[in-house]
This record gives sequence, structure tokens and C-alpha cells, in this order.
Amino acid sequence: MPVFAYVATDSYGRRSQSYITARTPEEAATQLRRSQLTPLSVKKDWLRSTIPTRQTVTVNQLSLFTRMYGAMLEAGMAMDQILRTLAEQSVAKPLKVALQRVIIDVESGILISDSLRKHARIFSPLYCSMIAAGETSGSLDRLLGRLAEMLDRTDIVRSKIKGALVQPLILMGVGVVAVLIMLMFIVPKFVVIFEQNNAKLPIFTLIAVGMSKWLTDFWWTLPIGGTSAVLGVSALWRRPTTRRFMGRLVLRLPVLGNVARKGATAQFCRTFSTLLASGVVVTEALEKAAPTAGNPVIMDAAMDARRAISMGAPIAPSLEAAQCFDPIVISMISVGETSGRLDEMLERLASIYEREVDRATEAATKLVEPLMTVVIAAMIGLCAAAIYLPMIDMVQAVAEPGAESVVEATK
Repeated sequence: MPVFAYVATDSYGRRSQSYITARTPEEAATQLRRSQLTPLSVKKDWLRSTIPTRQTVTVNQLSLFTRMYGAMLEAGMAMDQILRTLAEQSVAKPLKVALQRVIIDVESGILISDSLRKHARIFSPLYCSMIAAGETSGSLDRLLGRLAEMLDRTDIVRSKIKGALVQPLILMGVGVVAVLIMLMFIVPKFVVIFEQNNAKLPIFTLIAVGMSKWLTDFWWTLPIGGTSAVLGVSALWRRPTTRRFMGRLVLRLPVLGNVARKGATAQFCRTFSTLLASGVVVTEALEKAAPTAGNPVIMDAAMDARRAISMGAPIAPSLEAAQCFDPIVISMISVGETSGRLDEMLERLASIYEREVDRATEAATKLVEPLMTVVIAAMIGLCAAAIYLPMIDMVQAVAEPGAESVVEATK
């Protein structure tokens, strides 16, 4: 079946793009409208339609699947018919295969939530828990819409946080590569000139020449060292202590730490609110929402609060004890807990912090980009200075005798 690339907006005006299978562009647009999406453009992807490619299930694809599932369920279609239709239209092969197996399980009398749990690489425990809550409460169609909304919003926040944190690393990497190129290919050419003229080199230039010779003679250590560093960091990252340390470090970073804290709070509140609105009990909701924060410090705080709540403690003081959340978060949770509208308060908090993430990301970008530009310019400038300072001394040394001879000839 042909594959179409689409750009669409949801009910909030947010733009998304992904792929969908259909017989014609009109059929693809109809499927998007049924999923409460307004198509802006639908174009056939000739490459994906003709050449099978290795694919993974993206958040956009999972969100589209969830919206279509909810729309078909609300329209009164039978469960097996819904799953077959979604399996046929799925672009991602892993999702298609998983749905085909889910159809077999459902026809055998297994609950869809239990069947989805068998495919943990596609459907997270949080996703399966919300489906199970919808099955129990009988409001699965409405819950699927909230679940798709949560997936979209958390993905947007997560992307902004990653962009804010990764951008400085990319800029720094560009600067390091530029310096390595200068040391390995440009400095050696000037070293020959210095040696031919017996130039007296300043200590700064001697350091650059030494680094250049080492990199030229032992360049093979760079890939070995880089691979060893990646493997070492991967091994350390598997340790919970390392993740907690890095989580605390990220939250304490100037400027970027503010973005990370607000983003983690937004994701946690959005997921916690959706789970509570779906009928999940508080302790289980905290357990499922904790990993979505994306920061081990906030995750540990939520799990500590869960243990305290299971022993009878109120929610707000339990979260406040960890000192990871802003006072406004604790205050609004306390108000929601007292009024019995905790899910509404959490949803408002999530919306507030999602807007704050936008502002904080923009501010961080405006500050970090010029700063990193200055750092990179300084790195390259120091290398250039190490090369040209001896050249200036050599020119002056050559010019001085000539100047004296001109003066004598004039006399």
C-alpha cells in the first residue's frame, strides 16, 4: 500500500509530521480528520512506497495510532475490526507486526492491555496501565484521546530539553574538531619554516608544536581513546549512582539547569494528571509517572513520596520533602488535594511549565549561542596566535638588519 508523508495540526494548532498508509491522498486525509487532525499537506513518499526500509515506532506514529484507535472506538467499530484496520494502515513494520499478534490475543479472550504488555519496546508500562484503566472504567475511547495528547506534549517538551542541552555540546565539538585540524595539518607546515630559520619559539608555541607532533605521530590513539571513552561512559551510565549524580549536575547547571527542571516538572505533572483522570490510584500513578520526568533526582523524589503516601502521608508534603519542586508546584498540588481536583491542578501546572520551557529554552539559546561562539573563536584564535607570533618575530628579525644598512647608505 502507498505511503504518504503528511503535515497536520491538532485541535490546539500544533503542527506535526509523520507518515500514513492509504490507497489515495484523499483517503489519507480522511484518516487524519478521523483522528482529529487537520491535514495541511499529504504527499506520496515514493521511496518508502517502493523500497522497504528498516523502521522504528516514533512518538508521532504511536500518537497517530492512539488517536485513530480512539476515533474508531468512539464510532462504534468492533475491536478486532479496529485492530485489523490499524495494522493494515500502519507504516512502521514493528507496530504492524505487534498489532497482528495483538489481534490473535484479543480473539483468544486476552485483554488488549495484557496483550500490549508483551510488546514493551513499543508500548511502555505507562501506556499499558492507562489502557487497562480505560478498560476497567469503560471510558477507553475518551482516555485514548487524553493519552495521545499526553504523548504529543511530552514529546515536544522532551525535544526542546534535548535541543537546549545538546546544542552547546555540538558547538563545542565543532570547536574541538577545528583545533585538531589546525594542529594536525596546519601547524606541521609552519614547524618546517621555524626549524629552517632556527626561530626562537615562545612557550605557548612550543606547547602547540608538541601537541601537533604527538597528534601527527600517534593519531591512531584518537579513535581508540574515543571508543574507550564511549564504552566507559556507557558502562558508568548503567549504574544508578552515576545517573543520580548526572541528574543533580544537570539541575545545577546555570541557565540549562532551569530548562531541565521546568521540563521534568512539566512531563511529570502532565503524566500524573492523565493517570489520575483515567482512574488510576495515586500510588500507582506516582509510580508510573516518576520515570517520565526524565531526571533520576525527580524520579527518586516521586518514588519516595509514593512510599510516604502509602503509609498515610498527604501528597504535597511528601513531594515537598525532596526539595526538587518549585514552591508553586507544591502549593497547587496541596490546593488540588484539598479540593479533590488534583488532576485539574496538575494539568494546569503542566500547561504553565510547558510555556515556561518555551521561554527558558529561548532564553538559554540566546545566551548560550554567543557564549559558545566566543569560546570557539578563542580556541581557534589561540592556535592561530601560537603560529603567527613566531612568524612576526622572524619578519622583524629579518627587517632590522636591512633597515640599519639603508640608514648607513644614506649617510
